Amino acid sequence: MSNRDINIKSTLDISLWENLQDTLSGLSGAAIMCVDLRGIPVSKYSGCSDFCAAVMADAQMRERCQRCAALAGLEAARLETPFVCKCHCGIVEAAIPVIADDTYLGSVLFGQMRLSPKDEKNLTQLVNETSNVLQDSGS
Repeated sequence: MSNRDINIKSTLDISLWENLQDTLSGLSGAAIMCVDLRGIPVSKYSGCSDFCAAVMADAQMRERCQRCAALAGLEAARLETPFVCKCHCGIVEAAIPVIADDTYLGSVLFGQMRLSPKDEKNLTQLVNETSNVLQDSGS
């Protein structure tokens, strides 16, 4: 199999991974999912908050979520370390790159983390588009 034939779906046992991510989510309280290199989910979203579920129910907002996931994963792969950032809705998340045979396949996303105000100052805001989710919902 050449590096071009390697992808996250053929490399990761999704069923086994989803069982593990459910357990990790339950123990940590974090939302967890695995995405491909384009930010498209390849696993279910364990521990997804009602807010994130509502955001992702909208096609345009889901595209923003996927763009953030793709950018965070790429940065994590570039740095070769987990990358902590804020998504387009301002939620703190971390991307951990999934790499096989020196090929970046996607990332594992952990979300809805709480940081100290000092730590939040250094976060990268992904996708420079202001989300209007709260305005649209009448809040």
